[in-house]
Amino acid sequence: MHSRIIQISTSPISEENYISASDYYEYENTSDWDYVADIDDRADDLKWVAKDMVNMGKGMFTFNEKDETLTYNGGFDEWKEEWSSKVSDYAQKADNNSSYWKLKDLVINPFGDYLFSYDDDGCGDYEKSGYFLFEFVSQLKKGDKLYFGNFVDYHI
Repeated sequence: MHSRIIQISTSPISEENYISASDYYEYENTSDWDYVADIDDRADDLKWVAKDMVNMGKGMFTFNEKDETLTYNGGFDEWKEEWSSKVSDYAQKADNNSSYWKLKDLVINPFGDYLFSYDDDGCGDYEKSGYFLFEFVSQLKKGDKLYFGNFVDYHI
């Protein structure tokens, strides 16, 4: 699995607090990873990740390019219903080992293969599965903003 670790917060993240690949070299949960690497172009990754989050959230977010934030528009309950139905349908049809792995992935990573580093105090937090974002978004209020820090490339 290849994707990004996304540093995200409900408040702005200063550059001196941006995550980097070196933050993950010694972290015990990454010992089975093939690699972590710094990204080449933060602006490019920001556009890519923001577009994905806007699309996968079915209108829950609007990307504000000027201040590099996502604004929460509401709609989590509707998205959750759609996701729950998808998981239920897949569970009923699962019939082999690869189906069960896909089902596990749908449950653990409802927003795809991204990992998240939540930074609410400038100290960072190590990677969390997409399920973290699921819980996090469920607590947002309409109009809340999410701020991006940096991105780290990884492969497991």
